[in-house]
Amino acid sequence: MSRTAKTVAGIALAVLLAEFVCRFVLGFGDPPLVELDPEIEYMLVPSRSYERFGNVISVNAQRMRSPELVEGRPSNELRVLLIGDSVVYGNHRLDQSEIIGSRLQMALQERLACPVAVGSAAASSWGPANQLAFVERFGLYDANVVIVVQSSHDIADYPRSNNDYVPYRLETPKLALTDAALAGWTRFRSTAQQPSAALPYDVRRARSIEALGALLGLAQQSGANVVLAFHPTRDEALAGAPADPETLATYRSIAAQHGAAFFSFVDVRRSELHAAGASYLDQIHLSNAGADETAHALAKLLEDLGADRCPVEL
Repeated sequence: MSRTAKTVAGIALAVLLAEFVCRFVLGFGDPPLVELDPEIEYMLVPSRSYERFGNVISVNAQRMRSPELVEGRPSNELRVLLIGDSVVYGNHRLDQSEIIGSRLQMALQERLACPVAVGSAAASSWGPANQLAFVERFGLYDANVVIVVQSSHDIADYPRSNNDYVPYRLETPKLALTDAALAGWTRFRSTAQQPSAALPYDVRRARSIEALGALLGLAQQSGANVVLAFHPTRDEALAGAPADPETLATYRSIAAQHGAAFFSFVDVRRSELHAAGASYLDQIHLSNAGADETAHALAKLLEDLGADRCPVEL
C-alpha cells in the first residue's frame, strides 16, 4: 500500500472512530428539532422522541416535553401547565423522568386520588414574548393551575426578528460529528456578545414586562390558579438575592397586578446549595436533584394555596 493510500486510510479510520465516539459515547447525532415560526420564533417539532447524551427526550403532539394531554380535560383531572424556558424544558442533560414536569406530576399523583397531568410549555431561551405567543396560538389546554417560571434575564428577554440564534437544530445532521460541531458553535454563540442589531435593553425590558403581564392576564381570565415563580441563578441563590433587586420587585408587582401568587426559589436554593451544592448543573440549569427539589417545592406551594385539589366531576 502506498504512503498516500495509508494516509487516506488513516484519516478515514480516525473519522470513523470520532463519529463512533461522538454518537455512542458522547450522545450526539439525535438532536431535538424545532420549527421556525413568525410569532413564536421557534417551537418543538410535535410527536417526536430522541436520545440525547443518554437521556430520553419525548415531545408530545402539543409540542411539549410532556406526556400527551387529552384534548378537552376530563372533568375529574387536575391539569397543571408549566410555562418557561430551558429550566422548565429540562435541558438535554436530564432524562424525561427527571425534569420538573415529570417529577411534579409524580409528587401530586402520590397524594391525589384523581388523575393528574402536567404539561411543560417550554423551550430553551424562550422569554415571555415567546411564551405569550405560544399560549395565544394554542391556549392553556384547560389547565386548572398555570405556573410561569421566570429568571432575572427573562425580564429583558425579547426575541430578535432575524432568527440568528436558535438553540436547537432545524434538521437532523447526517453525522454525529456535525452535530457536535454545531453544539460547540451554539454554546459559543450563546455566550458571545449580543449583535448590535438587537433592541436596546430598555425597549426589550418594557416589551418583556408587557408580554409577561399579558400572559398572566390570559391565565387568570381562564379561571386557573396562577403562580409566577422566580428561579435564581446559582450565584443569586448563594447571595440570597437577585443580582438586581428591582427585578424581584418587578416580578412581585406584575404578579399582584394580575391576581397571581408569587413564589421565589431563592431561599429554597440557598439552603440546598450551602448543604451540598447539588441543585445546579451550571449557572442556570437544574441538576436531577435540583429538579426534584423544585417539583416538591411547587407541590407544597400548590397544597398551601389549596390549588392541588381534585376537580369535582360534573
